[in-house]
Amino acid sequence: MPLEAIAINDFNTQLMREFSYQGEFKARIHALYQDMALYQDVNNRLNKTADEVMAILSEIFANQQGSLYVGMFNDKPICAIACFIDKNSQGKCLEYLAMHAQNQNRGIEPQFIRQVVKAESAIGVHKLTSRNSDIQKLLEAVEN
Repeated sequence: MPLEAIAINDFNTQLMREFSYQGEFKARIHALYQDMALYQDVNNRLNKTADEVMAILSEIFANQQGSLYVGMFNDKPICAIACFIDKNSQGKCLEYLAMHAQNQNRGIEPQFIRQVVKAESAIGVHKLTSRNSDIQKLLEAVEN
């Protein structure tokens, strides 16, 4: 089964067919963000812990200001990125890219970002930016 980027607006979304315990999907997303250091800018005030990112995502969901794209592969979340309304532009902002440790630097990041860009374009969003230099480089590579 190929990688598939799916937008969610709630951690109770049933993307996994089989669960071992209640709340497993949210726990797996949290675990992705515990390994997120690779995608944080050096000396960047935007760097967050997994708990902080989960709180930000919950707030985004509650205020209906964006979504979380989850990269699913073999019925498991292997990557995620927040996509929310950018108050400074007419588009959306991508932040908090997380990739399962075993999939980092394997070429999945550009494929995932490409799917997110395509999905956002399909709903009329044509401007995606990021304050994170690694994510911005991925966006620029996808656009070219």
